[in-house]
Amino acid sequence: DYMPTEAFFGRYLAPVTTVKGSRQISKSSFLAARTLTLALAIPYFKILFVFPLYEQVSRFSTQYVRKLIMESPIAAAFSGQGTEKSVLTRSFTNFSKMSFSFASLSVERARGLSVNLLGIDEIQNLDPRFLPILLETMSASRVQDNKTGKSHRVSFRYNTGTPLSMDNIDRKSVV
Repeated sequence: DYMPTEAFFGRYLAPVTTVKGSRQISKSSFLAARTLTLALAIPYFKILFVFPLYEQVSRFSTQYVRKLIMESPIAAAFSGQGTEKSVLTRSFTNFSKMSFSFASLSVERARGLSVNLLGIDEIQNLDPRFLPILLETMSASRVQDNKTGKSHRVSFRYNTGTPLSMDNIDRKSVV
């Protein structure tokens, strides 16, 4: 029931969603809630969050994602014995997984990962040269249709951040 984010929780997902907004408008809350919803709804769904700094990873993982899981009876039902609950990895009983990484100086931590959704927060502080490598994590993304059993190539990306100047990552490099 929070009007500014209503459109983000619609039935249809855009392949790329970019949210550029001022401070304190719930960008991180939206990113955590939307991706946690997808992880719980789609078995084997893999998500990678990338932030410029480890401190941002830790804050997002514990204050947003962990808090949502702990306070939600639905999310809590998907978390339990045998699931990972660390700052850098959260896994669920439906075999979905959230990985958290940082890329201030290097993007090496993300190399080799295969994900269905890439969430980049604080994108205004990310080195634009890292984007092609991060986007490659979704190159093999597939999701199985439960009704037909067919596998479809599908990937999603969320870019969120607060523009600090006119020289942030430009629209062409984000799209």
